[in-house]
Amino acid sequence: PQSGGLTRFSVSQGGKRMKKPVIILAALCLVAGLTVGLCAALGVFGGSSEKPPAGSDSKNDNPGSGSGTNSPDTDPSSGGENMDYQKKNYADEFNNPSAKYRWHNIGHGFAADYGKETSKFLAGIKEMKNLGVGGIVTNVPWTDEYVTDPVGFEWLSKGAKALFNNGLNMWLYDEKGYPSGQAGGYTTKDHPEYLARGIVFEAKEGSGSNSVTVNCPDDVLKIHSAYAVNAAGEVVKAEYSDKKATFAGTDGKWTFYVFYEKVLFEGTHAANNGSGQTYYPNLMDKNAVSAFIDNTYKQYAEKFEYFNQIVGVFTDEPSLMEVYQNTPDTFKYSQLATVDGFEDKFEQMHGYSVADKYHLIFTGDSDEAKIVRVNYRETVAEILSKTYFGALREFCEANGSKSSGHCLLEESMNYHAHYYGNLMQCLREMSIPGVDGLAMKTENYLSEGWPIFMAVKYASSVATLTDKDRLVMMETCATDLPSAMAYNDEQYKQFRTTLNNIFFDGATHINSYVATNLFADHAKELLTYLGRLSYMSRSAVWDGQVGVYYPIASVQAYTMPSYSAALNGNANGPQMGKIGMALYKSQQDFTVVDDIFIREAKAENGKLYTDNVSFSVMIMPTVEIIPLDVMQKLDSFEKSGGTVIWIDRTPDLADKTADRDAVKALTSGKKTVSIDEAVAQSKKAVADKLTIDKTTSTLFVGRYMLEDAPMYWLVNNNSLEKVLNLSYEGAKGFDIYNPNTGKITSVSGSSAEVTVDASSAAFVVVKF
Repeated sequence: PQSGGLTRFSVSQGGKRMKKPVIILAALCLVAGLTVGLCAALGVFGGSSEKPPAGSDSKNDNPGSGSGTNSPDTDPSSGGENMDYQKKNYADEFNNPSAKYRWHNIGHGFAADYGKETSKFLAGIKEMKNLGVGGIVTNVPWTDEYVTDPVGFEWLSKGAKALFNNGLNMWLYDEKGYPSGQAGGYTTKDHPEYLARGIVFEAKEGSGSNSVTVNCPDDVLKIHSAYAVNAAGEVVKAEYSDKKATFAGTDGKWTFYVFYEKVLFEGTHAANNGSGQTYYPNLMDKNAVSAFIDNTYKQYAEKFEYFNQIVGVFTDEPSLMEVYQNTPDTFKYSQLATVDGFEDKFEQMHGYSVADKYHLIFTGDSDEAKIVRVNYRETVAEILSKTYFGALREFCEANGSKSSGHCLLEESMNYHAHYYGNLMQCLREMSIPGVDGLAMKTENYLSEGWPIFMAVKYASSVATLTDKDRLVMMETCATDLPSAMAYNDEQYKQFRTTLNNIFFDGATHINSYVATNLFADHAKELLTYLGRLSYMSRSAVWDGQVGVYYPIASVQAYTMPSYSAALNGNANGPQMGKIGMALYKSQQDFTVVDDIFIREAKAENGKLYTDNVSFSVMIMPTVEIIPLDVMQKLDSFEKSGGTVIWIDRTPDLADKTADRDAVKALTSGKKTVSIDEAVAQSKKAVADKLTIDKTTSTLFVGRYMLEDAPMYWLVNNNSLEKVLNLSYEGAKGFDIYNPNTGKITSVSGSSAEVTVDASSAAFVVVKF
């Protein structure tokens, strides 16, 4: 990773990962146009795709858990045999998880394979089932006709029937290639007004009454607006039309800004995605999104007879095409995404006009500039979350399914701001929050510098905060584990260890491009093991008590459009990866907490809580800007006995200029600490009753409730087994769930010896 514009595993001057279509048995995933590894064979139902297969879930999401809520006090009652939790309620499913808990292969050629050779297709379904795969993620054939071809839907329906008759599940993929939103080109066909659009600018320096005229260049659509800024920072009006802008000059030095509207394509993910897609729709334009829904989702709902029986619909890397990506080039303009009506929405939300403040979004470090940039991204998030993600969710749920998928470059908060305004706000609009991960080497997945594990955490935190049955989709593609046809022992160990962490981080379902034949003799064992992790994670309720604040405003404040793939901003400032890993290494789990949750939560008796989850600790990572109402709620939480820990600094700005002094007053005198001190204070404040001897940085511990029983999720990231002595004050015994064997061992007393196999997990349930 490099400051300002990191990369995945291959560097191209601030470039990002770029996906390539996976060709039937083997294909290369590319990063910034460079080969980084074999993405793997597709196995059964390969077809053309952008990556390889694996993953699993179903419509009936939360199995036999308790109420699915956390009250402010989640200490278990002393009930002994009268506890609601009973081992027998979980034994059968844990031993042999249903298809909905098993991973699903992504195979874009599923329907086409049915049409080519039906008997071989049906044999392939039985092969998948026998291996332990839970289902498939697929689509109609990616022919020239795509969603207009009735034969493709016929094949898809017949293939789905065979799949369901064998007890397997299906997801749909919503695009011909990626990124989603184009409907294979139908969204913008005959509708150039739907294309992704942004604001760019040029500036002319001058002084006095020397006038200047600027004609609209050929590479933009029209002049959006124009004004000058004098030496005192005051805006001076200028004359402009669609084609020409003129400024007559004013006293002293001045800068004349001319802002243009431009189609966003050159140098963006739309141009550099490796999937053959081209011009992209504006996802903030409700008419463009309606066209995408009509041309894709509606076609499936009307022509695919099993639409209401699928688990969900997978949307892949939709985004605002603001950032230059997968290119080493420097471009003429820096770009700011927009849509018709944006300025009206901005003024409605923030009480002032942005029309004469665009220069502050593109450049400058004043407090006013930071606040304007925050407000701009807040407006983007409000529009985009509803117009795209909310619209897909509403359509799916109205037609008996669920929306899901994943966003782009979720690891970095810089991209959260550029592409979505606020990633967590957009993920809240998915029925099933999702994420992807292209790294399966554990050292890459758990990297603090480019924290893929945090990408999973953002999505799973949304599920935890919103009570979405802990159903969180993870799409995997192991670009950093190249192999011809099968993994060697070391590669397999890496893959398994990383999958352990993916589930620990909160993913509960795998859709994957990694072919099961890469696991050779380990495949059946691995898929059953992962099904057990999924079952336990979806049966229990997270109760870790530690929240890490999502400091999106402090990132938005520095999010300025860039002329290259190397972004401006302070994505590493909040140090989310370092904080998350420090907590994990101290045997603490956490949930990322956003402003929406804090506003909705109650603060009393030392808890910040809703019906879904509660916190006794809130860690604040390098927060410079915070909304006043959020700060007030945190203050109330702290005064009620909760713990608020500030790392490195306290905020001195609000997202409204008028609230700045009130925020400063609330943070005045607050003590700040280092990350290590924050982690130590957090552990002391939670004061968990479980004690473990010989804890090490390779042991991760998560705290859950399985009905009314505390459940601890132990992850061993070491290549050797760990033998742990556990004790829990007042316990009458423990049930130890071993996902390697599917067995549950009961131990009486308040202490127990637990063996956690190498690169494996164990679940320990405390009985009273």
